[in-house]
Amino acid sequence: MSVGKSVKGRGALPRVIAAMVAVGALVTVTACTNGEAQITPTRLLQSVAVGVTTDAAIQSVQSTTIAIGNSPSETTSETASFTPADVANDIPVRIRTSYRTADSSGTDLGDLKGYSGRVEIDVTVENLTVKPQELTYDAAGQSRTREALVGAPLTIAASTVLGGVAPSRVVIDSDTDSAVTNGVLSRSDDGDAVVQWASLLAPPSGRASSTLTLVADVDDFSVPAFDIAVQPGISTDPSIGGVLDAAFNDDPTSQLALQRRTIEVVAAVNEVLGRAGTTITEVRTNLESTADTLGVRTARELADSTTSLGTSMRGLTAQLTGLQSDLSTTVNSTNSAVLQQLGSALSAVDGMLGDTSAPPPPSIPSGSGCSATSTIPGEANTIYGNIQRLAVELDNYASAADECKGEVQNALRSTIGPDAPSTDTCQTPSTTCALFSAQGEVNATLAELVVDGRELVDSLKPELMSSVVTQFDKTSQAVEAVQAATKKVTDGLPDGSVPQSLGEVSTALDTLSGSLGSLNSALSQVNQISRDAQAELGNPDVRGSIREQADRLADEICTLAPDDDWTPPGGGNEPTPKPTSTSGTGGDDEGSGDSDAKSSSSPVVIGGPTLAEVDRLRSFLTSEGCEGDQLSTPWGYSAPLLDRLKADTAAWISVDEKTQPSGDLGTAITGLLDQTSKVRDAVNRISSSAWNGNENLTALVTSLTDSTKALADQRTELDQRINALKKQQDGLGPSIERAFADADAEAAKKVSALIEEQVRVISARGKTDAATIGAMFDRSVSGLTSTSTDIAQSGKETVESQRDDLTAAGEAISQSVSAQTLSSLSSISSSIGAATRDTDGASSLLQADLNKVLLDLGDRQVNGSGLLGSMVTSAAKVDTADVQLALASQQAQGYANVRSEDVAGILLQQAQTQASLEAGAKLPPFHIEAPAGAATQTVYTFRIGDGK
Repeated sequence: MSVGKSVKGRGALPRVIAAMVAVGALVTVTACTNGEAQITPTRLLQSVAVGVTTDAAIQSVQSTTIAIGNSPSETTSETASFTPADVANDIPVRIRTSYRTADSSGTDLGDLKGYSGRVEIDVTVENLTVKPQELTYDAAGQSRTREALVGAPLTIAASTVLGGVAPSRVVIDSDTDSAVTNGVLSRSDDGDAVVQWASLLAPPSGRASSTLTLVADVDDFSVPAFDIAVQPGISTDPSIGGVLDAAFNDDPTSQLALQRRTIEVVAAVNEVLGRAGTTITEVRTNLESTADTLGVRTARELADSTTSLGTSMRGLTAQLTGLQSDLSTTVNSTNSAVLQQLGSALSAVDGMLGDTSAPPPPSIPSGSGCSATSTIPGEANTIYGNIQRLAVELDNYASAADECKGEVQNALRSTIGPDAPSTDTCQTPSTTCALFSAQGEVNATLAELVVDGRELVDSLKPELMSSVVTQFDKTSQAVEAVQAATKKVTDGLPDGSVPQSLGEVSTALDTLSGSLGSLNSALSQVNQISRDAQAELGNPDVRGSIREQADRLADEICTLAPDDDWTPPGGGNEPTPKPTSTSGTGGDDEGSGDSDAKSSSSPVVIGGPTLAEVDRLRSFLTSEGCEGDQLSTPWGYSAPLLDRLKADTAAWISVDEKTQPSGDLGTAITGLLDQTSKVRDAVNRISSSAWNGNENLTALVTSLTDSTKALADQRTELDQRINALKKQQDGLGPSIERAFADADAEAAKKVSALIEEQVRVISARGKTDAATIGAMFDRSVSGLTSTSTDIAQSGKETVESQRDDLTAAGEAISQSVSAQTLSSLSSISSSIGAATRDTDGASSLLQADLNKVLLDLGDRQVNGSGLLGSMVTSAAKVDTADVQLALASQQAQGYANVRSEDVAGILLQQAQTQASLEAGAKLPPFHIEAPAGAATQTVYTFRIGDGK
């Protein structure tokens, strides 16, 4: 933890954001100056500003993109706003907030406003790019694939200014285990505390989330704003300069480029250091051995020579002769050692090639057909042994493929089904039987619909409507009788016969009342029939109704359409089924299939009618296709069956409404009854006036005449409504019957023709595919058998040829070594003989040079003295370099040395790290389309709260 007096030099985030805004404004002005010319961007810098509330909810997302063309003078910028709910899942990080005080805790920092005391605020930034990924890496000579977490590395920088809080009030250390501020503390120009954070989210080696902690003792706390910048990739410079450098600087010597190159080079350091350490160790050993050998032998020989020179010059000749003999012996010994080493090398190579007379290894088969597996016990340690194992596995594969062919053909024939499906031949599920069954279901449903339609028409009871008409006719005759009787009353005024005529009016009214009652009863029966018809027709949501049955039939027709994911045999890219071959004593159960898979209640229809053909059948029933398309009504029909049934239902609803007591007809009958009562009242008044001698008899008769006329008008209105009802109901029955009859005749005919055609097509296709599969397996088996034989024979010939070549080369090398040895001895003998021609002259020269040789040779015990001392010193220096390299290697391979027992785990982590770097390089920009080849850099900035 460090505390500074100023924020200068720390790359405070508010200044970074201000600089970015300034650059954006500058580029915008430049773009406007260029007249909004269209450019082809080569580099883009995008800044995504995310507004976050004090409880970490995203409330605004804005993007500013700066683009540079081929020339630095070609610039443009673009600003966009997004709906947070639409783009929240595309932001690579998640922000979470929480706080704790002595009194409470929560996630909304706004709750801390006005608080006095110690507050602890945590802002957690989580890397959301971490996802499981299949990784492939090499370990112990084998390629391995494993699922591991991989995430793009992100560089995080954040800061906040605590207004009104002195730096001394920020808790940066504690004697207890209580939380402290984990950022860099400094002071602003106004004396307020400033806290700066920086973190690298680089899984798997690094963390996937980082928590920024702020602990302070406050008084009347004003919740500050937290500014966070997230830059994809690994960067040590999160400032605006670093961002612009990453986006627009392609110099290979730039800081960011050097960092990326350094990361790539680190992977090669371990191998280089290891090789360097090994090489220097060998150099050190050779120098020490040479110094020991050269010092001892040379000193001894020079001492012998000195003694011989002091005794007699003749001794020198003897010593030289002895030296020649020693050299000859040494050369012969060296010759034998070389030949021995050569023989050992040849034997090792011969053992690695293997014995070509050995029989092939046995294999243990298990299973049969397409599920066959084989296991070859033991291990192959020679080249020819591995070739034999490969040949055995190919033979096993050929045998299993030949057996698998029959299984595949039989399964294909069983899946397709019989050529002529029937009830007898369709005992097991198949494609043609499924089509046959579907045809039967569709035809049965169509027939059932027709029967239901006829039953509905029969239930309409046309005689009831005839009864209504008959009762109305009687009512009309009764009204006419009332009119005739009323006319007699009017005609009887002059002669005083009014009382006698009133009796006829009363009788006619009684008859009219009875007729109206009978008419009302007949209409009630018609109303009940309309309700029964509505219930029978129903709607598509009512189980058991005619419309539901027709709708279900339309859905059943859609099941005849083929599966989009099905690929015809021989026409797809599926690999040939193969047996599993494993080495060693264990087996592998993978590929054995899912034994818990649930079988479908009906077979999958392979092939079948096309969607267009199925929709043509469905168009007889509905105007909506199987995939929601609008269908055209077949020629010769006014509308599909469901639409016509819907119209008939609406017509019955109209009949129901008209025949209800509150309907048109019920209202008319009620009016007619009311008017009958008014006529009866008028008759009663006239009768009373005639017996009492009332002089207003004429006026009363006139009132009776008007009431009778109104009664006739009500009769006329009722007549019109009954005629309209009769016409509507007369058309309902034939309409329903025609709708069902048309649907049954045409749809059944087309279903039968279509399915019979598809059965023929599928059956023919199945036979062709079965033959194709058989030929494919035959070719595969033949090729595998031939390949196995060729590999075994070719491998044997190659190994034997290599062994012959190796033997010949060994003999040639041995002869060459012997010849070189003899040549070297002859050269040495000639050289020594030439050197000892004048022993007297050589004596004085040797005596003078002897002291120089001893001085030049030096002492290996005294570092730096003569040749031997220099060699010892060099060996020591090499030893020092070896230690330094070992330390460097230890530092570079720290983690690998700790986990040396799990090399595979280390290689997996290396693969994770490499994949993370690649994921960071491929991280896409935020909701913009970048041109192909354009370099992009996206920076996300988050502002939590408004700091007020």
